[in-house]
Amino acid sequence: MPIDSIPLRLLQNGKKLAQHPAFFTKRGSSWTPISFREYAEETRRAARALVTLGLESGGCVAILGFNTPEWIVFDVACMMAGGAPAGIYTTCSAEKVQYIVDHSESVVVLVENQEQWEKVKQTR
Repeated sequence: MPIDSIPLRLLQNGKKLAQHPAFFTKRGSSWTPISFREYAEETRRAARALVTLGLESGGCVAILGFNTPEWIVFDVACMMAGGAPAGIYTTCSAEKVQYIVDHSESVVVLVENQEQWEKVKQTR
């Protein structure tokens, strides 16, 4: 019997509640639903991408970005791939970002935009 987990629940809901909204995202001035099927499929693709980038079971992925649908997808994708996500606030300085990345032993660092990438790049 599989271990009950957030990734497992997402995959189950991707089938059972396929067309139901998992969450809504704002696009322009309107809110667009993202179905459980879309969420599960996107998360599965992201998990495969993390493995391709070098994530192994027990490894860590740092996620430096604001609360967005992409953040949620990669957070669960990391768990789905057997890793542990380490969220980093966008307000952190480059030194704090470096500390978190090093302390978590992250093998992958995901950034929201160029501004966040500069924080990672300047301490490497």
